Amino acid sequence: MAEGKTLILVCTVIVIGLLVPPALAVETAPGDMVLFCTAGGLQEHPDIDGDMVVWEDGRDGDRNIYSASSPGPGEQRTDDPASQMRPSVSGDYIVWEDNRNMSRDIYLYRYSTGTTVPLTDDPADQWMPVVHGG
Repeated sequence: MAEGKTLILVCTVIVIGLLVPPALAVETAPGDMVLFCTAGGLQEHPDIDGDMVVWEDGRDGDRNIYSASSPGPGEQRTDDPASQMRPSVSGDYIVWEDNRNMSRDIYLYRYSTGTTVPLTDDPADQWMPVVHGG
């Protein structure tokens, strides 16, 4: 009988874990986790470069890219009504998948100028960009 109770408990924990989205947390040192963003909605696909963290954020009902260098709500870097997803950060640059043209294109944001530019505009999808050495 104890095995049946254990199975029910495990199933309940799994279901609760699927229904409650995790807050964005980062590991600051081995085994030391810091809650980075407590905003409502789903925060996922984080990337870290030095002290900068970027992530995909669903707090406003669509997916946008946010960034921060310290724990808090972060700064919104995209504001198009279409989804922006899977960011990557390096130095002065953030890149991401962007669905504003009804296909996934790659866009780039430059911190030093505050500008956003499309890097691709092919009708086929481009996805999962990675930036290094910016």
